[in-house]
Amino acid sequence: MLANVPENTRESFKVILAWIPHAITVSGLVLAQFSIYYILQSQWRTALFLMAFSVVADSIDGTLARRLNTAKLIPHINGHLMDSITDYVIYVIVPTIYIYNSQIIPTSYLPIILPLIFVSSLYQFSHINSKTTDNYFRGFPSYWNIYVLYMEVLSFQSETNLIILLILLVLIYVPVKYYYPSRTKRHGGLVLSISVFWGLSGFILIYLYPNPQPYALYTMMFCSLVYITLTITDAFSKADK
Repeated sequence: MLANVPENTRESFKVILAWIPHAITVSGLVLAQFSIYYILQSQWRTALFLMAFSVVADSIDGTLARRLNTAKLIPHINGHLMDSITDYVIYVIVPTIYIYNSQIIPTSYLPIILPLIFVSSLYQFSHINSKTTDNYFRGFPSYWNIYVLYMEVLSFQSETNLIILLILLVLIYVPVKYYYPSRTKRHGGLVLSISVFWGLSGFILIYLYPNPQPYALYTMMFCSLVYITLTITDAFSKADK
């Protein structure tokens, strides 16, 4: 289609396209900012929707950047750094504000737990081996917005939520490899498929919040169980070698 277009025009067009992943990254950050606004207004359903859409933005910007050769065509922008900063806002800062405002854990523990979330997540984000060369997460990924979604739709007692949160904080430091849905090659098709189904069921649950749809909840739990099973199986199979 571009065969008869001058070379300089084609290159300019490629550069324009290469900006799209950065624009998507920025959109995720903007969605995160709006989600904070609705959290502070105690409009939980709207906040959860915006948090979910920010995750969607994050899940596609990196793949698109690699496809469009963004790093090479726009070398003066550090896409990895931009993505890391945005991820920390989306996955750590926003859900931590949600945890504080929604009081899904006992309020007396907030002064201890919230700093632990920030510090542990910072440790993982800054650790040079937090993502392996074969595209796994090392240690539990700091996906606190996903934790928030589970705690809301499952309606556990605040004490139970606290225990689960503490377990996840410890797992950040345990060097088990977790699948990176959009990049890990091993079982890549299966992991990506269950991630899509998990996301769709999550959107349904948010749409119907605070009245969960049973089949959507079962689907989300099943997808999570498959992911955890694959992670554990993979860890033991490599430990035996």
